[in-house]
Amino acid sequence: MNSDNFDWNTQYGKGRDYKWLSTNQLTRVLGRANITNATRALDIGCGTGQLCRDLVHRGFTVRGIDISSTAIDQARGSTTLPSSTIEFDVCDIEQDVVDLGVFDVIFCKYTLSFIGDKNKFLQKVVLLKARGGLFVVVSPNLESIPEHKQNIAMKHEYVVNLLSEYFESVSFDLIDTDYYYYAR
Repeated sequence: MNSDNFDWNTQYGKGRDYKWLSTNQLTRVLGRANITNATRALDIGCGTGQLCRDLVHRGFTVRGIDISSTAIDQARGSTTLPSSTIEFDVCDIEQDVVDLGVFDVIFCKYTLSFIGDKNKFLQKVVLLKARGGLFVVVSPNLESIPEHKQNIAMKHEYVVNLLSEYFESVSFDLIDTDYYYYAR
């Protein structure tokens, strides 16, 4: 990940965690995404695993990956769910060539802006997404972010255009201060 001197392990080691999706937000996203018969989910940039655990409770088998070994250790330590339903791995999606499998739904929450080569990344996502599957990107609305934190967000039009290059259909919602993009 292109973190430009940002040490994710140090941040997670200090007890830092990042914005969680509320139960209501996740319910809205899954409903809006019209996900039916989805069973396998991938969370790219899963952090401490909150979204992964929520997805397991909704019937998914989930794999969470993150570049931070500290975050993955915390995710594993916070999870009492069976390993048959949830798995966490340290993985730099930009560098690592691993067989992650194929997924009905792939989440990328607050991560896309940190990806260096977004085109190469999206090419990998297309290969990981099952036929008829869904790629969900959650990104802060640039206009709602303080100037000193604007590196964590991207222009809305840029994200729509980028996703449109790789997916047949792209739609979005603005929920609170975040954009939710649905790419099929």
